[in-house]
Amino acid sequence: MVMGWTVEGAPVSNSTTTKSINLGQDFSKTLKLSRRLLQESRLLTHHYRMWKLPGSHLDFTGTSSNFTSVPINISTWLKLQPSDRLRFLSDALQVYPVYLEELEKWEKEETKKGSTTPLKSVTHVRLDLRDLLYHIHRQMSSLGLNQTKVLSLERPWSGASHWCTHLKMYQALRAMEQTLLRAVREYTILQRWHG
Repeated sequence: MVMGWTVEGAPVSNSTTTKSINLGQDFSKTLKLSRRLLQESRLLTHHYRMWKLPGSHLDFTGTSSNFTSVPINISTWLKLQPSDRLRFLSDALQVYPVYLEELEKWEKEETKKGSTTPLKSVTHVRLDLRDLLYHIHRQMSSLGLNQTKVLSLERPWSGASHWCTHLKMYQALRAMEQTLLRAVREYTILQRWHG
């Protein structure tokens, strides 16, 4: 018997609900995408640090208020409904395309100057993140939820010093990495609920 979910997240028994079956399949695909994107993100963050901040000790750098906080109590997390999980991911991930687009510009500028950069994966990360957000919003629509309005963010590095600019980008990449780790965990549990 397949367990479906209402919009509020309460379980309902339905062995033939097409929407529930489709969601289960989509959650499984999105979990695979999240895992791949997390690996790509970690590699990108490492290469960026070696490129722009070599030799720096950045383990205790602060985080920007632009980023949604990821930590959550385990008992609270286990009680979250599917709608809450999807809303969180939509809110948390929507800020990062701006940073990735800017990072692509940096890479292209360096290439035009004849310099080589290690950021071969930045375009892959941006496109996979776009696909992940597409899946999240489609799943929200399937549950009757409104999509999160995309924030219009001013680029936080505007007017900043060269070092601060690179540091803020690093913070963004680290925050994205942590959010993608959360996405993997969310889709692991969503897949089990709909499996």
